[in-house]
Amino acid sequence: MTTSLQDCIVSVIFLSRLGSPRDTTRFTVDGAKRFEELAGFLRRQLKLETLHVYCCDAFEPAHDEHIADLLNCFGAGGGTPGSQRWLNISYAIEPAFS
Repeated sequence: MTTSLQDCIVSVIFLSRLGSPRDTTRFTVDGAKRFEELAGFLRRQLKLETLHVYCCDAFEPAHDEHIADLLNCFGAGGGTPGSQRWLNISYAIEPAFS
């Protein structure tokens, strides 16, 4: 039986940008969760209605993207055998791109 990529736990680092509250925070997230769930969790934690959430300080993923798929394509770390990879997620109150 093959294990799906989404059957994993992903280490996510939240990075505050553009005047957002809080500093860097690390969480673990079920890889099967979708990006919209991760963004919603962050909005609830920060008690904000509007929040712009980006992957790798570069783009806002589609809401239906799986967290494990984003890690596979855009994860950081893991340069040495056995080392853990993580996903950098940044957030801001104002849009970073216009």
